[in-house]
Amino acid sequence: MPSGFQLGQLAFALFVAVLIAERVRVLYWRAPLSDAAQRWLLAALRTGDGDAVARLRTARPESHAARILADADGDVNELLGDLFEEARARLLALRVSATLASTTGLLGGILQLARGDGAEGAGLLALKAGAVAQARVSEAITTMAIGVAISAVCFQALSSLREAAKRLVAQDVTVARATLPSPDTQGSARESRPLSRIAGEGPAP
Repeated sequence: MPSGFQLGQLAFALFVAVLIAERVRVLYWRAPLSDAAQRWLLAALRTGDGDAVARLRTARPESHAARILADADGDVNELLGDLFEEARARLLALRVSATLASTTGLLGGILQLARGDGAEGAGLLALKAGAVAQARVSEAITTMAIGVAISAVCFQALSSLREAAKRLVAQDVTVARATLPSPDTQGSARESRPLSRIAGEGPAP
């Protein structure tokens, strides 16, 4: 039967699973467009097909591209900054969760070895030589394994989510550039610098 500490670890694992599921939903489904949809949108913007652009905004109102199109007359750099922060949101929490899971798993295992939590040695268990010590070691190893497993899942998810966030940011910048009017040379340089900066920054927390 899991100890109280291990039940706490399992509750933490559930929190991590919910966090990862929310990020997957945003970065893989809600916020980005598919490659085909992006090409279609860029073609519509180049040809000035307002009806096609309006259809996309209606079909995918929560996508970053639709939000950029809706605010095309506003400050594109400020909007891109907001979208960049949304893309990297909660990735730091996932990184901290990975460290916390492995650290608490190790400390919990050491404490269980030292204190013998969950292995009182009562009844028949006390009659078997070394049974209490074996129970302590087994429980400590289980605690450490749970911590390492949670940490590994966090790091694996973090790696994939960072790449998804980078792709989303790059897509946002591409769409934003396509919505800009044809500026003069000086205006183009002024706009391209912040856009390039945002595109070049990774979403790593």
